[in-house]
Amino acid sequence: MEAAGTVSAPWADCLRAFVYDEAWQMRLAELYYKRAYEALADDPAQDWALYGDAGYRYACMMSQRGDVEGSLAVATAILARAEGNSDFPAIQEASLLQLLAGCQVHQDLQDEARLSYLKAYSIMEEAYGREGSHTFSKLIMCLNTSSFFLGTGDYDEAAAWLARCEEALHTYEQQGDSALTEEYRGHLALSRAALLQATGHAAEAAAVYDAIPARR
Repeated sequence: MEAAGTVSAPWADCLRAFVYDEAWQMRLAELYYKRAYEALADDPAQDWALYGDAGYRYACMMSQRGDVEGSLAVATAILARAEGNSDFPAIQEASLLQLLAGCQVHQDLQDEARLSYLKAYSIMEEAYGREGSHTFSKLIMCLNTSSFFLGTGDYDEAAAWLARCEEALHTYEQQGDSALTEEYRGHLALSRAALLQATGHAAEAAAVYDAIPARR
């Protein structure tokens, strides 16, 4: 929450966290994301967007260092408040569901993870599908969902989500956002090669893999 040119304490903590995050000072970044999140936890209506963003980033930090239960607890708590809340940004709800799904996979809750992945994309499509915004976020969601189905052996679903990835990447490139286009073209090629390998097309998989440009 900002007023008359001032910055709230949670905003200041989140800005500090961004700086530490960019500098790969992960412990300090996590500390300040946590402070920003907890400062708003009793009354998130002060700033729903900041509450969701700080909480999501804090939960991601915990997940990355192996605290899956802690990450799951924070994501679940925020999502309980996001459900049916028109003031909570859809992009953050969908991102939290993706994070939740990753935690559920780690805990071998495959059915729950599947529902979380599908719900995340459904929220994105309902909120932003017509306006074509958040294309990069949709690309990441499709890639994660495709990887999930590949891991469960549901290759038809994996292929369908990989096709959505390719559509999103094409749209992202048309929008002029080219900075990450080449990188994610490589990620998609790796996923395509993995899918081909898993479905018994070893020669085709090798050809796709060999065609990926070497990163400099």
